[in-house]
Amino acid sequence: MMTETQHELVLHGVRPEPLASYLKGLGIIRLVVQQKEPDLRAFWRDDELVLVTRLDMEELANFFLMEYRPTPIVSPWHGSCGFFPETETLRHLRDTDDPRFATYGMAIHAMQQILESMAIDEKPDRAQARLIMRELRNAVPDECLEWLDAAFVLTDADAALPPLLGTGGNDGHLEFAHNFMQRLDSLLLSKHAHDPVTRDQLLFALGGATETSASGLLADASVGQFSPGMAGGANLTSGFGAPSLVDPWDYVLLLEGTVLFAGAATRSLRHTTSNQAAAPFSVTTSAAGYDTAAAGEEAIKTSRGELWVPLWNHPLSLAELRHLFGEGRASVGASQAASGLEFSIAIASLGVDQNIAQFVRYGFLMRNGRMYAASPLGRFGVHANVHASLLEGLIPWLRQLKRAVGDDAPASARSARRILEDGVMEYAHTPSPLRAQGILCSLASLHRTIARSRLPDWFRPIRPLGAEWLTACDDNSAEYALAFSVAAWVATCRRCFLRELVLPVGRDKLGRFVWDPEGKHDVVNVDDPLHALELLLRSIMDAEATDSPRVSDWAASWADVAAFIDGSIDAGRVLELITALALVDASVFWSARVTHRRSLVRTHLPAVYCHLKPFFAPEAQFTRPDGTMAPLQATAPMLAALERHHVTEAANAARIGLTARGMVPVGSVRGGRADLYHGPRWPVSTILQQRLYAGLLFPVDNVDHVLAQCLRPISKEASI
Repeated sequence: MMTETQHELVLHGVRPEPLASYLKGLGIIRLVVQQKEPDLRAFWRDDELVLVTRLDMEELANFFLMEYRPTPIVSPWHGSCGFFPETETLRHLRDTDDPRFATYGMAIHAMQQILESMAIDEKPDRAQARLIMRELRNAVPDECLEWLDAAFVLTDADAALPPLLGTGGNDGHLEFAHNFMQRLDSLLLSKHAHDPVTRDQLLFALGGATETSASGLLADASVGQFSPGMAGGANLTSGFGAPSLVDPWDYVLLLEGTVLFAGAATRSLRHTTSNQAAAPFSVTTSAAGYDTAAAGEEAIKTSRGELWVPLWNHPLSLAELRHLFGEGRASVGASQAASGLEFSIAIASLGVDQNIAQFVRYGFLMRNGRMYAASPLGRFGVHANVHASLLEGLIPWLRQLKRAVGDDAPASARSARRILEDGVMEYAHTPSPLRAQGILCSLASLHRTIARSRLPDWFRPIRPLGAEWLTACDDNSAEYALAFSVAAWVATCRRCFLRELVLPVGRDKLGRFVWDPEGKHDVVNVDDPLHALELLLRSIMDAEATDSPRVSDWAASWADVAAFIDGSIDAGRVLELITALALVDASVFWSARVTHRRSLVRTHLPAVYCHLKPFFAPEAQFTRPDGTMAPLQATAPMLAALERHHVTEAANAARIGLTARGMVPVGSVRGGRADLYHGPRWPVSTILQQRLYAGLLFPVDNVDHVLAQCLRPISKEASI
């Protein structure tokens, strides 16, 4: 007898994985509330189902053994449903005088009458099956409708089949309803109905028995897609094959749990045209976010879609759970998530019910030949992600990408798309600046690949991204600060666009970005990052730049430039980030400011750099000693020497240029001052020769101060 005080009853045998165990938990909640204790509540804790109830484990077991009234789960639209021909199991459930099966018997009798009226006495064809489905809704008891709603959703033209129950309650050769009836017959109606083994099997399913005491209780019975590890088959034991092993109570209760998805499937169908997404928390398959994804896994022939089952960590009533599953969808912006990738973005943006703490992702994927399996694909916590809007903004283009780069697209394009989608899902799950950078880098790589592929003409490059990407990608690294300084500099140019310099894109007459694989892209497909950075510098200098009084807001620090020149910073990573930032709208750099915290102290810079940098500065004009302004541009001899990495020759050309403009570089003789360097020789390291030209690319704060380093005497030991 139930006590008056509610307590927490932990069901150690009910866990979120595999899917069979999760569904078993839903079945227990639904049946106990409907038939025994209306105010029971439940929640998940430490991967176990906890019931807030007045029942103890013994009373819970007695309920299922003595009082449980099975839901009429019958599927007469299948050939192996028990009607064609009539099986002994079907007769047992129909003709028993056990009051718990009264409604079940009525449902079977009503269905047989429908089949007789339609003159169907053998396996129905597709058209007949749809007619049977329509007739059933008007003739069976109300208790049977929930199963029908969970198994299929009737539309004007056909019937949508939610992936949770395979093809309308069937998985290959396994017919769910008839197997359900067989388990009920063996557990509750046969000579074993009150056998101690039956109770032990139930306690094992609920978690009231240890694995040792329950050894040998598993029956050789089919479980289908719900628990792949117990389904039997090849490579599951030491021999060539293994039998299907499942506790019969597990199968009974998991089928009862699927009924909780009833009704909600009808509402979800209004928001999608996909059969795969016609059930609560169901979306089409995305081959992203899990390592075992195979080629073509997104195809309907090899996947029935995904199911993201919710876990909640505080007690909910059955009414609240029905509401949760009744909504059964996640929102991204103003639309509903339609794929596994979009579902992960919806979670990141809290576009799901507030009661959910975590989702377990399952994919109904073809495994072991033509058999499907509900494979767990990971877990995703529901938490606030301040940069979730970044991902929502990508969704329209990602949807176009999925259409354009399908199964028939080149393998390189499909691989690049997969890398991008993996990055998006990782960022949605665990956001970080490095993952945000990874998304932009993958986007840039994808653009290079697509430009070389033959894809539909309607598919265009992604539109410029917003300023929030600059903040999301800022990892406070020297590499990012250097890349940011270059992107911001190019944003000040009137005749130069960074995206067109580093990616195979151009602009049409309306100013929209289009693919341009044959265009002159100086940095595209260059394997040597230092040479690529040099080419980028030449391209920028060839374009007209404006005066930029705001250069200090996005300048690179002297320390970062010095570290780049001496080889402490990865040039390839800097180039990769410059290319990634080319996808951001150039106009946002005018108001953006990198939150870089590295020191801007005037650290020492190589003397040769100080002589050359003024000729490669964004400001483009400098003050003569007499106070007048004059442009300072790199000369042909200077550029030729830099291209050959002859740093000494280039620095001497810079000295000549500075002297010609009335400035007195260190080492010159003026007014009787001695030549500190005894001629044109400069002590230069091998690394400096290799990296100096590329290092001139990065704008620095106040070039006048850089120039001052070589306009006043400095010790010989201080130069490099």
